Amino acid sequence: MPTKTKRTPPIVVDPNVERLMKGDMIAIRDIALEGAVKVSESKGIPIKEVRISLWQSPEEDWEYVAFDIHVVADDETVSSYWEGVLDEVAKSEPGMSEDMLNTLIYQVGIAVEPRL
Repeated sequence: MPTKTKRTPPIVVDPNVERLMKGDMIAIRDIALEGAVKVSESKGIPIKEVRISLWQSPEEDWEYVAFDIHVVADDETVSSYWEGVLDEVAKSEPGMSEDMLNTLIYQVGIAVEPRL
């Protein structure tokens, strides 16, 4: 049985993303972290760290905030964990404003990577 904890995993924030971490993005960050911890606890998959960085393409004029969740798991388990986190985030969508939902859809990426 997994150990239950509400401890927030270590979070590393790239300085380049700081200017975007306000308003709706802070709320989305909190929703994503809460979902990540909830899935971690329910599946017994430890989170090593969460990295928040800026991905951008100046040539194509786009940028988004990437939430990279590093977990102790193999590739198959990572896929299941990622789906669980996306499901948890989706549960919050009905309560989001249109602006917040657009921020989530067009300016946020959530990835999960194995870290054994």
